Amino acid sequence: MNLFNQTVPLDSFFSDLIKDLAIQNELKAGLGDQIGNSIINQLLEGIPFEGIEGNWYDLISDFIHNEAKEVETILGEGSYGEFPISVLNYGPVFWIEAQEFDSIGYFRSKDDAVSCAEWEYMEYLEGDNEEDNED
Repeated sequence: MNLFNQTVPLDSFFSDLIKDLAIQNELKAGLGDQIGNSIINQLLEGIPFEGIEGNWYDLISDFIHNEAKEVETILGEGSYGEFPISVLNYGPVFWIEAQEFDSIGYFRSKDDAVSCAEWEYMEYLEGDNEEDNED
């Protein structure tokens, strides 16, 4: 069973994220008031993303990753010991981060992200290795 089919592109959240004043302020700070306001208005009006130039996408992505809150932690066990598998959240967006692994996301719910994390990192979760299951 592959739970990656629950992932959705980050841009599917932009219509909600752009309503966040902190994100609006980040766009204005990074791009200047005039360009920032123009992009904010375009996103609020639902203008296709392809028509919006600049690094606004990266500004939004970086901002939510920097300001995210950890909403769930699962402990994995690897060759270097225990490591956290974190489900992070900003607004309506959830994603997974674990040391030494690429981020996985994005998800519409915490439950979808946790399910995917448990599936993806199954071999690292305590009690899930074959030696523990042998009699």
